[in-house]
Amino acid sequence: MSIPIHVAAGWRWASVSGIAAAFTAAVGIVLLVLFYVLQVPHLTGTGQGWGTDPGASLGDANDVSGVVFEVLLLPLILLLWRVAGDPNSWRDRVIVGLGVASTSAAALAASGMIIHLLDEGIASAVSGAGSVLIGVWIGLVSWRAAGARTMPQGLTRLGKTLAVALLGSALLVAISFAAPRSSTALIFTVVVAIPGVIAYLAMPIWIGWAAIECGRRTRGSTSGPGEDGFTRRDSQAVAQGAASGRQVDAL
Repeated sequence: MSIPIHVAAGWRWASVSGIAAAFTAAVGIVLLVLFYVLQVPHLTGTGQGWGTDPGASLGDANDVSGVVFEVLLLPLILLLWRVAGDPNSWRDRVIVGLGVASTSAAALAASGMIIHLLDEGIASAVSGAGSVLIGVWIGLVSWRAAGARTMPQGLTRLGKTLAVALLGSALLVAISFAAPRSSTALIFTVVVAIPGVIAYLAMPIWIGWAAIECGRRTRGSTSGPGEDGFTRRDSQAVAQGAASGRQVDAL
């Protein structure tokens, strides 16, 4: 399929935005890990209290990186709507709506917490739910792309596995929070959270891979032979031929 050049340019920018989103998400994960590592002395009673050490600034940096990630992810969500499935299908419209809504909600909640407009507990709950729904969106996009065979099999398998692990862990953790507090319930919460944590760590990989794949498809359809073998150079040749024909007719 041949893509108009001006459309392809926008798609390439969306692909670059997706790669930047994946990188930002990876940086955010590193900041979050360092934040908790530096908080260990305070959790064990050897520090002055939670959030009173320099490591607390890493938590703030993680919040900011989360907002940047979600803003950068939005163009890729719209691009995958056009590339992965059928943009005219109601299913794909629901999927892109879920992606945009969950990403926007998470970004707004985190922004509200950063500027102290929202309570930290409420903002964290909304951001957490938004992250889980972003994972669900990844799984649905992967499901549609697998059916349409528009993305590599490894990418779609990773996306579906990631979504199931993230959603399943989130539901089990929510159930464990409703149970009476005990050491057994705490152990259960930690165990069922592990697959979700692994899936969360894999999200930047899927996002970056999907963005690179979209960029490759866009480049292939404008600078090289497309699915119908019709390239920009072919278009120029046809236009020149038509102009020459009109000149001959005029003579």
